[in-house]
Amino acid sequence: MDGSVVDELLLHQKTRDALEQSIRSQNHALLIIGRQGAGKQAVSDAVATGLLGTSVETSPYFLRITADGKSIGIEQIREVQKFVQLKTAGANTIRRVISIDGADTMTTEAQNALLKILEEPPADTVLILTADRVQNIRPTIHSRVQTITIVPPTKAEVLDFFATKGFPSADVEKAYLVSNGQIGLMSAILESVEDHSLANQITAAKKLYGQSAFERLTMVDQLAKQKEDLPDLLYACKRICISALEQSALKGQTPAVKSWHKQLRLIVDTESSLKHNPNTKLLLTDLFISM
Repeated sequence: MDGSVVDELLLHQKTRDALEQSIRSQNHALLIIGRQGAGKQAVSDAVATGLLGTSVETSPYFLRITADGKSIGIEQIREVQKFVQLKTAGANTIRRVISIDGADTMTTEAQNALLKILEEPPADTVLILTADRVQNIRPTIHSRVQTITIVPPTKAEVLDFFATKGFPSADVEKAYLVSNGQIGLMSAILESVEDHSLANQITAAKKLYGQSAFERLTMVDQLAKQKEDLPDLLYACKRICISALEQSALKGQTPAVKSWHKQLRLIVDTESSLKHNPNTKLLLTDLFISM
């Protein structure tokens, strides 16, 4: 088991110490908690690599479970049940790792099925769960896992880390503001990762702010049909507003500051209304006209 794999990640020292201890102690179930975009999957993969002694991309004893749509259902946990029944080869104590990304999206049925595995975990297996909203995970599951919270590194650490990777300082600063310092999202923005859903929403939000009101309105029908993606899009719009607001304030651009304050209020109001108003088209229309 190799705890040095986490050295390649940008982590707060508290998070690094907790992860290295987890790899050494070989707990059979680990829950990694962090804000959206904190880099939980990268951390999970590093722990899995340390436990398996090989890359998760090549190990036959690694299984990743992700949400099918917006949730993890019973069929995906049944896949886990079948996977743990297979025999493993080798002399290591831990020979198999299962990663459940977005464990907080599991349905009640899926959580009940996972609980049965956690009650009698196979001796050669570690389960690694990641979650944004730990309150969505049943207490009976939470009590059976070791919990590690991703503590954000300092801004100076973040800026230095990406500067050493050759990214222009101006791009790093902008990415920091937009991502709110969340390392996973920041990396995806700087590296133009195509399959990072939140980074894609940041790109979509930037596009919206660069369009005319008419161009935005032509997209209302399409976006209204993707209602499950709207919270992330609105979050991305909010991050764009906050970033622009902070940059305008630093430059002493008072009219721009007032304008971005107004935009931010619009996004926050729309986020609140989305939870109670079923008329998504009307909400988007009002927002896009005012942007």
